This record gives sequence, structure tokens and C-alpha cells, in this order.
Amino acid sequence: MRLRTAAVLTLSVSLLALGACSSVRQGIGLTKVTPDEFLTVSTAPLTVPPEYGLRPPAPGQPRPQELAPESA
Repeated sequence: MRLRTAAVLTLSVSLLALGACSSVRQGIGLTKVTPDEFLTVSTAPLTVPPEYGLRPPAPGQPRPQELAPESA
């Protein structure tokens, strides 16, 4: 019985010591990782599409990519 108590005590002390290490705590996910709010990320500038003036067709109008039955 004393051997079992000594093993449990040794295991609990070693787990407590490992839990105090920051790298172990970070490895098992016990620490909160916060993003750096001062980090800047450069992105590509916005560009205007080539058909910027293109508007959707009015309802009921034929689609421009479809061929007329007469020309088919």
C-alpha cells in the first residue's frame, strides 16, 4: 500500500511541476493565444473590373450570350 501511495504522490508532484512549465501549458492548450493587434498586413489594392459600366439586363429581355433562333 505504501508503494502505491508513493507512486501516486510522485506522479502528482511531477504533473504539478510539468504544469508549471509554460511550454508544456502552451503545448496542451492551457494558455490563451492572443493576436498581435499592432501587426499590419499589406493587401493588394482594389482594382476596377474592366466591365465596370456593364449593367444587368432588364427583366424579360433576352440574354446577350444566347443566339437568336434566326441566326442559329
